[in-house]
Amino acid sequence: MAAVSVDVRHDGDTAVVEVIGELDLAAEPVFARATDGLSAATVVLDLSGVTFMDSTGLRLVLETDAQVREHDGRCVVVRGSGSVHRLIEQGLLASRLQVVDTLADLR
Repeated sequence: MAAVSVDVRHDGDTAVVEVIGELDLAAEPVFARATDGLSAATVVLDLSGVTFMDSTGLRLVLETDAQVREHDGRCVVVRGSGSVHRLIEQGLLASRLQVVDTLADLR
């Protein structure tokens, strides 16, 4: 059984990618299947349910952000708290990524 689940839902021109569990090397194929061909004006990576994230998870976030920007879209990362928050802050990625604390902050 996978230690991660990735659910994609669409709301108008926004795609919300909700990741729950561990975003690491083992999660890469699950994340890739869920986001393959994802097209939306705004892509929200909801990482508030992520319990663990390593450098592979960071790479997946950065690659998704780059792909969305390449197609003139906007990528927003919901970091939640805990390990994801620390990784984004320690990696100084908040200056590169558009980051919010909760989904409600998008409204």
